[in-house]
Amino acid sequence: MHCPLGYLGIREEEMLALGTSGPAADTGKAVHHAANIFHNEKDAAIALGVMHGARNAYPFADLEQAAAMFRPYAADSRNIEARIIHGEAKIKTRLPAHETDPTGEEIVISGIIDQIREEPNGVRILWDIKTGKPTGYEMMIAHAFQLAAYLIGAERELGIRCHAVGIIRIRDYLSRKPGRVFWRMPWGIDTAYTLLDGVRKRVAEVRRGELYANPGDFCQYCALGGVPNCTNRIGEFSRGEIKLTRNRDCNAAANEPTGQLPSAGSECATGAGDNASLYLKSLRPVC
Repeated sequence: MHCPLGYLGIREEEMLALGTSGPAADTGKAVHHAANIFHNEKDAAIALGVMHGARNAYPFADLEQAAAMFRPYAADSRNIEARIIHGEAKIKTRLPAHETDPTGEEIVISGIIDQIREEPNGVRILWDIKTGKPTGYEMMIAHAFQLAAYLIGAERELGIRCHAVGIIRIRDYLSRKPGRVFWRMPWGIDTAYTLLDGVRKRVAEVRRGELYANPGDFCQYCALGGVPNCTNRIGEFSRGEIKLTRNRDCNAAANEPTGQLPSAGSECATGAGDNASLYLKSLRPVC
């Protein structure tokens, strides 16, 4: 939810040109897969074998790089001895509509929880594996909403109340000066509810048709290609050249670039056009 326009103001052909995956994303998927297998099988060689065998699931992955990131993870005693009480768990965090939301429809945020670990003292910590290049601190800021949704989802969907949440930054294993790897958020579930209240307000704005640009580092990954194009797209909305409408099939919108608004209680974030179709991303956090 960094930028409403970046989520909702993208034409179908623009999103298709950008692509839904790539080398970085697929390499990350491969590392996630290997880590999950490692904790199930307790064997790094088996995990790497399974990762390579499933290469079709991440066709753009650099498997050599993925293996290089996974090996030190598998050699870390903190991971070898970890007690994983839930791994690769699909959840849906449901939020009530904000009072200013004209639709009154709930918001559903879908995602996959990488790991919930239980420490020897009984403390349960939800961890999300990240393979990107931003620093640990940058990741903590960028993914705060995602982890807040996971923390609440774990309690509501899995019945597990976690005491803390954090990021496992895989690239800390590869730096010249080893990093901390485990970046624990300085907040818990009470703050998570406060953060997601902001999401409710932002979704209400979108559902009222209030789209605006919010420039930031994430602009480099946006299909619009930069702030000048943002202003042009806002102009299209203000002139009525593109309008948001409802979608009759949420699942199609979540999986294919149909670009239409979700039906009640759906997982999709949004919309379509009368004169141009839009690809409106779902509210699923980006890993």
